[in-house]
Amino acid sequence: MAANLKSYNILVIEDDEMLSEVMLVTFELAGATVRVAHSGETGLQLFHEMNPDLVVLDVRLPGITGWDVLKFIRIVSNTPVVMLTTMREDQDQIKGLTGGADAYLTKPFSAEVLVAQLEAVLRRAKRDHEDHDYEDDYLRVNLGTEQLFIQGIRCDLTGTEFKLLAFLVRHAGQICTYDQILGNVWGWEYRDNVDYVHVHASNLRRKIEHNPRDPIYIVTERGVGYRFEPQK
Repeated sequence: MAANLKSYNILVIEDDEMLSEVMLVTFELAGATVRVAHSGETGLQLFHEMNPDLVVLDVRLPGITGWDVLKFIRIVSNTPVVMLTTMREDQDQIKGLTGGADAYLTKPFSAEVLVAQLEAVLRRAKRDHEDHDYEDDYLRVNLGTEQLFIQGIRCDLTGTEFKLLAFLVRHAGQICTYDQILGNVWGWEYRDNVDYVHVHASNLRRKIEHNPRDPIYIVTERGVGYRFEPQK
């Protein structure tokens, strides 16, 4: 099987130990780093710890169901999710896809088909990130090269500052909550440290705004979070 998942971190949440072991070996042979959880609760804990590139999620889990795990993930992250299930009804597939899943695969399936699905989802996610570069007459943000330019002159940011800016740019025009920002920029264990967001947002404003006291790019949504406002 000519598969390439090299450098990707994948979280498998599946209560069937035999199937999860098959997926673990298959994904590792394709080059991925893999963690496995056998319940929804453990899966969410690992999700917060590892910030995976992709989640493979079974619907029928003990305790917290796959549907609920998907809801929790979508509250804080756009991480791609591939759902696995024995449920073949159209309404179940619609529920998964409209609930935020990126792909929906019914059991049984071959390892080749599953890996092909993962590769396709990861390609789409990569294109989405590339498509979210930002440029106007004043500001240019290159997400792929992690570079920022102000009026054509490169502006240096710290790694955390660029991660914050990149997250906001990828969700331009949308309100990003403190939980979403902390989880995606710092990691889920920092989700109660709202001051981190305020400090780095202030630093970003000093570097990119015409007037940091009256920002037009990094806009505060009081009590909720921040929003990147395109100026074009």
